[in-house]
Amino acid sequence: MSTITRTNPDGAYPPRGYHHLVTSEGGTTVWMAGQVAYDETRTLIGGDDVQLQTRAVLANIDQRLAAIGAKPEHVVRITTYVVGYRPDHLAGIMEELNAFFGPDNLPTNTLIGVEALAVPELLVEIEPVAVIG
Repeated sequence: MSTITRTNPDGAYPPRGYHHLVTSEGGTTVWMAGQVAYDETRTLIGGDDVQLQTRAVLANIDQRLAAIGAKPEHVVRITTYVVGYRPDHLAGIMEELNAFFGPDNLPTNTLIGVEALAVPELLVEIEPVAVIG
């Protein structure tokens, strides 16, 4: 059984939508490919809306986790890529992350604005790392 601990150390600035540190003892580390807003037929979900695409990406992550008996709280780190990132995107992204993970289970997160992803219609890609077991 793995033990996952999320903390924000004294003296660190208050994070918005993540924890500064996540540690794990025991368990197996799972690296997931970057997930995007496609459904099982490779149809885009969310159109040109960053928040809706984020929601669809998180639903895909949930499905992949469930396939290995894992849950969102097993995710310890995400890297979030957003095409044409602007500060006004942050509120919608954070709303979805908080709804998906819950404020007590937020993983570490690096958000990176990028020029493009693999396909022009994709606006958001999230690459998670989980610890299970």
